[in-house]
Amino acid sequence: TFSITTHAAGAGAQCTATHGASESQACNTEIDCPVDCVGSWGGFGDCSATCGSSGSQTRVFSITVDGAGAGVQCTISDGATESQPCNTETDCPVDCDGSWLDFGDCSATCGSTGTQSRTFSITTHAAGAGAQCTATHGASESQACNTEIDCPVDCVGSWGGFG
Repeated sequence: TFSITTHAAGAGAQCTATHGASESQACNTEIDCPVDCVGSWGGFGDCSATCGSSGSQTRVFSITVDGAGAGVQCTISDGATESQPCNTETDCPVDCDGSWLDFGDCSATCGSTGTQSRTFSITTHAAGAGAQCTATHGASESQACNTEIDCPVDCVGSWGGFG
């Protein structure tokens, strides 16, 4: 603090500061104040898959204040990533794949009594939310066959006596 003990008078020189003025100077500039690192993980991003066991999602660590002096330094680098599996509890949909096999031989070669049948064969069963097949594996269906063919009927008869 500046203290004036004798005020200037006449042509005397004025003081360089006013009474009560204060002045400061830097000190301890060679010592860095301790600053602790501040950082946090961001939220996880979108999952790379909607189903199955291959999905993963990632998040990033961001440092907002670097550690300095005797402060605590970050143990994780700025921009570091961390991943975790996701959507692994959801089965991917698999549609059923199956078809009716060809009809077998007809049980009769002519007339109205012939039938033939076929079975349904599934090559891939439905899974998850996949579409089901139109029939179950091994289901059968039958149809009439050869009904348009009349069976041959031999003529039966005899000649009567001469009269």
